[in-house]
Amino acid sequence: MSTDKYTSADRLHKILERLVGAYNINHDYSPKSAFELIFKISSDQETLFLHFIETINLVKLLKNMCTSFGGRMATAYAKDMDNIHKAVASLTLTSGRARLTKFVAILSDTNAMDGLEKLAAHIADTGLEREIDMQDLATIEEDLADLIGTVQNANLDTNFKNMLLAELNCLLVSVQEYEFFGSTPIQEALQRTTGKVILHAQQIEQTAESIDITKRVFSKMRDINTIVSFTAITQQALPIAGEVISRLMG
Repeated sequence: MSTDKYTSADRLHKILERLVGAYNINHDYSPKSAFELIFKISSDQETLFLHFIETINLVKLLKNMCTSFGGRMATAYAKDMDNIHKAVASLTLTSGRARLTKFVAILSDTNAMDGLEKLAAHIADTGLEREIDMQDLATIEEDLADLIGTVQNANLDTNFKNMLLAELNCLLVSVQEYEFFGSTPIQEALQRTTGKVILHAQQIEQTAESIDITKRVFSKMRDINTIVSFTAITQQALPIAGEVISRLMG
């Protein structure tokens, strides 16, 4: 598997491989315990559920992608994805260890993981997906951490400050988890942050420091915009948001 870039198939392979690894560590693990282990989540049940849903969405994405291939290749990949879908569909966050055992057995009996590796290579070779270089992600992560520190130390309206910290931390997490879930959560975090910053900026009394911080936030979002592949909505939203912020800031 690729070590410095990740297609959707690479990401799904990593998640499934780690779930199998959790089972091998402790056969008494439930699906919930395995997900908590691989994503390092101990108490945040909402985040755990979202990660579970994102895993299912990856399976659906790849199943749909396989239907676009032609000939025997499509048939082979579709069969592997059907088996993976069957394995993942056997899991719930409320079921016991028997479901995780069934999940592992399906993957083992069908050799679907080997097919997933071949699918990942095919996606990479044909350029079906745009991938983000790991060095670019590391730079974004470092810059976001610095920006969060700047916001924490700034003298801002309390509600505005808390909103910025919450949104920037969500954006940071989405970047850190790119290897699992790709760019979609990053896109969603950027869109959400854009709207919230504009809304809050209109509701507070602006100071020189709040203006500076707001401009820094949008500058960083534009930087990320040059790296991440965006939907048409996001491509339009960021420039428009920049114009709105410029008018608000004077």
